[in-house]
Amino acid sequence: GGNDAAVFAGDVTGDVTVPDGVALQIDPGTVIKFDSDRRLVGLGSLDVNGTAASPVVFTSVSDDTVGEDLTPESTTGSAGAWKALFAQSGDWDVDHAEIRFGGNGQGSLFISESLDPTSGGSHSTFANVAVVDSADYGVEIQPGSPTLPAVDVINSADAAISQGPAAEPDYRSVSASG
Repeated sequence: GGNDAAVFAGDVTGDVTVPDGVALQIDPGTVIKFDSDRRLVGLGSLDVNGTAASPVVFTSVSDDTVGEDLTPESTTGSAGAWKALFAQSGDWDVDHAEIRFGGNGQGSLFISESLDPTSGGSHSTFANVAVVDSADYGVEIQPGSPTLPAVDVINSADAAISQGPAAEPDYRSVSASG
């Protein structure tokens, strides 16, 4: 309960859920690496506070190009190495982030604000976000009205963006390549 704050950095070895009423704040330059088939689910608030010089990076545990090397051998990330970021509340404020090598079974960034249990939650914002090397959609939007002021999807195996019939996103600047 309440509006507790938590800071997390490192290797995600199990699914992580930010519960209703909890705010997770992620500082600039933080690198979060996911084990195979893992995800971050946000029912509460998620504030990703990256900067242009120090973005927050969500990636595979195998991605040795950023952060600490967490595997005994030299490895590189590959599309679909982990699941996704599941924005299930309208309380996500993401600025300057990279989402790499996700998309195991759904979009690397999966937005479904219809499941928002948080009172006061309205619409999430994803600014200056790069979704890179997704094995599925880059961004998948089900019901919800997120704002995407600056999103780049690069090398998505499926469509860059998938939008369900009940989704009403505000696309301000979205690009797709690769």
